[in-house]
Amino acid sequence: MASLPSVDRLRLDATAPEPTGPQVRRPRGLYDDDSDLADEPPRQIQRTRAQIVARLPPLAEDTAKARFVTLPDEVDYPDYIAKELVNPSILPTPYELAWAKWCTAKDESGAAVKKSDKAETKRVASERALQQNATTANQRKRDAATAAAQAAKTEAEAAVERTGDAEAEKDRNLTHASLNAQYHKNPYEILAKRVRLKRQEEAGYEVLAAQLPPLSDPRNLGVAVYEVFESDKERWDFVQSMQHAVDNTPEFAEQTWREGGSRAGEKRSLFEMTQTNIAAGGFAALNHPSSFHNQFVRSLRMHVHGQAVFGDFFGMGTEEGANSESTHLEQVIDRMMIRRSNQAPTAEAWHRDVAVGTRKDDRVFGGWINLNNFDQTFSCVLGSSHEKRDASDPVGFATIDSVHHPQVVARSSKVVIPSGCMIVFNEDTIHEVSSSTQITSLLRLFTGWRLSRWNVREEPEPLIVDLDRRLKDQEGMPLKSGQHKHYFEHHSDENFQRSVPEARKFHPITNPTGLRYYPGPPPFYPSAYWGQLDPSTVARFCEILKPELVHTRFFNPETSKIRSEQFPNGVKCNLDLYSAPSGHRFNPNDTPPHKPDTLRGLKETRDWMDVHYRNGEVAQWMQEDYEPEEVEILKPRTLQALRRMLASPTCAVRASASNRATTSAETNGPLALLAPEEQ
Repeated sequence: MASLPSVDRLRLDATAPEPTGPQVRRPRGLYDDDSDLADEPPRQIQRTRAQIVARLPPLAEDTAKARFVTLPDEVDYPDYIAKELVNPSILPTPYELAWAKWCTAKDESGAAVKKSDKAETKRVASERALQQNATTANQRKRDAATAAAQAAKTEAEAAVERTGDAEAEKDRNLTHASLNAQYHKNPYEILAKRVRLKRQEEAGYEVLAAQLPPLSDPRNLGVAVYEVFESDKERWDFVQSMQHAVDNTPEFAEQTWREGGSRAGEKRSLFEMTQTNIAAGGFAALNHPSSFHNQFVRSLRMHVHGQAVFGDFFGMGTEEGANSESTHLEQVIDRMMIRRSNQAPTAEAWHRDVAVGTRKDDRVFGGWINLNNFDQTFSCVLGSSHEKRDASDPVGFATIDSVHHPQVVARSSKVVIPSGCMIVFNEDTIHEVSSSTQITSLLRLFTGWRLSRWNVREEPEPLIVDLDRRLKDQEGMPLKSGQHKHYFEHHSDENFQRSVPEARKFHPITNPTGLRYYPGPPPFYPSAYWGQLDPSTVARFCEILKPELVHTRFFNPETSKIRSEQFPNGVKCNLDLYSAPSGHRFNPNDTPPHKPDTLRGLKETRDWMDVHYRNGEVAQWMQEDYEPEEVEILKPRTLQALRRMLASPTCAVRASASNRATTSAETNGPLALLAPEEQ
């Protein structure tokens, strides 16, 4: 095995009172804005306090740790558990695998038989129609139905045969099993749970932050944890900034204490109303537009951007770095999360996150900042981002087939993210969202990073399409998965053609991760809620919004007879500003709402309010305008350019947790930053 490249020149160290290892000093140029004014001194942005990697020889190729070495102080890197090196004692037995295969085959054969029966019924009906009216059209329909019925019958017979074979295989392995298991609809999930119980007992399952090699190290596992605050007080300052942003959200109605108490009628902190959900669904990421643009998220993004650039988190700054071939770095806007104790995310299958609209050789990273004063965790397969992907894998939320879940769990680890730390992981990492609850609100700011390669003749393009317009209009931002179509009803296709270069558009062969449409923001409440949940649930959640933003939505009696009778006066959950109903009952002549689950951007909302509520209460809808430097760090830039920008006074001010904004204003002009003592 060839020696690993020297890493003692990697930028993995951090400012510390008493350096304990080799220190790397980088030249810092004075900030120069080409003006005649005296230059402001650069802000000293704290760098990462990641472990320092010494030059150590590689391990033998035949060990499970062949890619990695031992850190100083006798702390081991976690194991990279390759598929062929999984501990066989925790994997399902041959009988259990045969049982799961039989359960799956039984499901498939049942579905195939139903499909065959349905096709045969359709064939009989088409035959009867032909006999009653022997037209050429009916002849074609009968022939098509006959062919479909025959194909369905053949597939059903094959599925039944496979079920018999699977049952025979199960029975052959029964001699090695303690019992004959019964049918289960989700057999591989049952096996995965059993494997998890065993894996959790193994040494090395829980991985501490200090054990993970930084992402700048070529021997990284695709996951790293960094400290991003100088002290716990700095973390707490940002938590207070988060609270201020939530309590002054322009889209939310003002909360007051109920009548009957000593504080009746006084303004109440929505952030502290821990039993009031401000995000729909168990995952609880906030999706209203201002949550992408408030002072809190913009300041904390700037803060960690300085950490990532001056600390060279990704190893772009030296030839020995893990990502030295990448030329440009950008931060990708993501969501903030406040998950209440009564919310629990639906357990999401093991998956990879595959961003859309990327270029060849792009590397996209996700993660979050833990703003709580206790540990958070991340369940993943360390090192899986280095494995070769199948070209046919889906994009966006790319799930792993359940048949592989037991083996994935056997390779998994639980990474601990301490309070005030940021986890960063390559989105090719196999991971899951666990269904778990906590005793208090879970606080996070999700982060995204894209590393790309551009030559001098190319104009770098940000991952987010139409970034400048979205920031100017302060819309909800699209997710990296691009899974939501924009609410521009008439202009979405036009914007797609205008704003998306041909090279970034989907093609099944040349660009399977390309964009299929103009991406839009996530909905305020999941679209499926309208059809699957009691509509009253959606209405209660929308009560958190200012009433001016919510119209009534009706069920069409012709397509939803039962629901329309249950809710004849409609449901207050239509967020399409332009589709207010004409009355208090369903009117077929009304224009149906478009994307009624999605809030419009802040500029669009302000303009609409100016027209429809001209004499109403003056509110500050727009957040402060973005400074040029704020916009530029969200575009692909070289490290050298980013260092110049991040050392500017503008960025230094923006990176402070003291930035505040309120929803009240005398005019609708830009809102200045308010320090705590000025409030």
